Amino acid sequence: MILKKLKDPFLILSVLFLVGALVFGGLLVQYLSAVVQRDDLTSNIHLTEEDEDFVYLLPLHATDFQVELFERLTLEKSIFEESPDRGSKTELAALVVQNFIADFFTWSNKEGRWDVGGLQFIASEVRSNFRDAAIDGFYLYLNQYIELFGREGLIQVDQVWIRSVDLDYTLPTFEIKVNEIDQTEEEVESYLPVIRVEAEWAYVGGFHDFQNTAVFYLTHEGGYLSIRAMLVEDIYEEEDNYA
Repeated sequence: MILKKLKDPFLILSVLFLVGALVFGGLLVQYLSAVVQRDDLTSNIHLTEEDEDFVYLLPLHATDFQVELFERLTLEKSIFEESPDRGSKTELAALVVQNFIADFFTWSNKEGRWDVGGLQFIASEVRSNFRDAAIDGFYLYLNQYIELFGREGLIQVDQVWIRSVDLDYTLPTFEIKVNEIDQTEEEVESYLPVIRVEAEWAYVGGFHDFQNTAVFYLTHEGGYLSIRAMLVEDIYEEEDNYA
């Protein structure tokens, strides 16, 4: 044995350190390789940063229901591009929301809490903040759920119903402006033209304790419709809508 020939204890420790470093290096290479492979396979990891061009994408691990919805979305977008009337815009808005719900609220095809679904349907300017909020909110305990139940035991959306689509809604927005003269701050209210969509959905096997309704607000982005905001309940009363 090589250790029997080494009389100097410091030399022995040096050899052991070298062996340990080689083992650690090998494990590190394997880990980094696994991370790269994981990033290539996850459904939304490539959308963590704001894209220069907004585009609809089908997740790599899409469920059969997601594939069906995405095919309908692709077809409806082509129809809207050829004839951008109110009817095609209504259908396109509904399908954007349906596709988002089917991805975001499905956990059975996710790798972990960082693999947030539906980002491809979120407006690029708010996508990063939306992802951060999802990781610390709806996706917070997803890793633990995967460990406890396995992906096959997690929620998966299989139905989405659109309750209403309002093409002429205006969303109240507030912006803080500073008076250059006296440097005082003033809250300025304005109204953003949006498409308001109410939706309801269901999961395979029930899961009635999970969220199943929301109100969405869509805006135009580069010829597409993207989701600008999502609320569990609509905090804006109809009488406050100045459309």
